[in-house]
Amino acid sequence: MNEDILRSEGEDVRFRMIGSGLSSLGIFLGATKYMVLKEKKWLAIMCLSLIVILLMAFRTMIAFSVLFLFFLVLKIKGFKRESLCILAGAAIIAFLLLQIPVIYDKVGYMWDKQFGENAETLSNKDYIRNVTLYYYLFDYFKSPVEYFFGTGLSIPGTSQYKTLEYLGSMGIIYLDWGLLGLSWMIGVIPVLCMIIYSVRSFQLKVNPQYYYVGFWFLYLIVSSITTAEFFREGNFVVQAICLYMVEMTHKQYQYENRNTYIS
Repeated sequence: MNEDILRSEGEDVRFRMIGSGLSSLGIFLGATKYMVLKEKKWLAIMCLSLIVILLMAFRTMIAFSVLFLFFLVLKIKGFKRESLCILAGAAIIAFLLLQIPVIYDKVGYMWDKQFGENAETLSNKDYIRNVTLYYYLFDYFKSPVEYFFGTGLSIPGTSQYKTLEYLGSMGIIYLDWGLLGLSWMIGVIPVLCMIIYSVRSFQLKVNPQYYYVGFWFLYLIVSSITTAEFFREGNFVVQAICLYMVEMTHKQYQYENRNTYIS
């Protein structure tokens, strides 16, 4: 089901793209490589990736990109003056990006959604995400078993597809609750497995120049509280490549530090 079609006609247009996870990955990749290798080309990659995230105009994705970028700087540089300089530089870059008209408009759009007269936040009981959560928790499932194992992904032409399409026309879209919403369709166990391998990717020891992979997986989990970013079309391919990468870099770390492991 195309979530863009199901949005209300009055909502500002936001674009999605296949493999959008590459944009957020690019932020952490560029920042990590720049801090470790001191090569300015990585800073350019981070900025270009950040522009894509801003244009997508998801408040959650932008907020957690900034938050995890902050944690990444502290992880690599620690609580030092250099960390403050890097963060100050990031703030200057953000200010310069705001001078681009299309980005300024997107930021203004998100500001209105967060603080405007008709703010769309979870504190508003009439917010459509709150309505969606209430419906799926209390009205959608026929039994606790169905809630745990999910109702299955819909197939065009089936009664379930028509039901979800009808709900979507009213703004009740399970994708708006990210991984939780996905669990309503495919069940709790598969979603827990996704969370487990993401956390494990962060826990594996790797050299500093590869820290970005683990941070990206944590970002995917947290940003997918209210977005479908974790499982957006094409992102599982990106995840597969990153899982392979983190496994290989972990083995490299073990090999380089084999004397430590032996002792």
